[in-house]
Amino acid sequence: MHFSIKRDFILIFLFNALYVFVLLALALLALMPDAWFFWVIFAIVFGIMVIYDTSVIFASCDLDDDKITFKTGIFKYEIPFSQIARVEKSKNLYSSLAHSIDRLRILTYDENGKQKVYYIAVNDNDKLMDIINLKINSKNENEKAEANKNNNSNEAKTSEANEVKAVEESTSEITTQEPKQEEVKEEKKTRTSNSKKASTTTKKSTTTKKSSTTKKTKSTTSKKTTKAN
Repeated sequence: MHFSIKRDFILIFLFNALYVFVLLALALLALMPDAWFFWVIFAIVFGIMVIYDTSVIFASCDLDDDKITFKTGIFKYEIPFSQIARVEKSKNLYSSLAHSIDRLRILTYDENGKQKVYYIAVNDNDKLMDIINLKINSKNENEKAEANKNNNSNEAKTSEANEVKAVEESTSEITTQEPKQEEVKEEKKTRTSNSKKASTTTKKSTTTKKSSTTKKTKSTTSKKTTKAN
């Protein structure tokens, strides 16, 4: 989309009048003896005036899908919509890309966070400002959607990680419980074997006692029989 540049001829005339006044003053000073350096300053100011007038004559504004392109004289400026932070109306007399007092102030931030300000003026400032604001709002909505998407993905990853952690903890609990159960079983087996051994030992001692008692009884009976005879 193309926008024609707005030119305030009174403002242009004032700037050129200022340049001419400075040039005349420098020319008068340069006529003094040993004042050749005033001619150097004269040439610099004259070059600035030529650049300014060229920028007034050859100026244009074009909008693409992702940026604004300004051409003013030998200079070309490209402002991506992604870098625009705010746009507002202004009456600042700073020349910049604007050749009218009725202008727009565009505040931008580059990739390094450096702030830049552009002043531009087109025939339909309101329409240009609406388009820029629309682009900024869509950019903000995209950023919010992307942020929400990232948050949702992070939440999903966190919940998945928590589930995996819970499964691992339950598995570890089961794993730790199994050795305990085996230890309990082994302990029961040991107790059973010990009780069996104890009962066997008791039985053996009982049997031994019975056999010794039987032997004593037999010896006593034999002695009694011998005495009777």
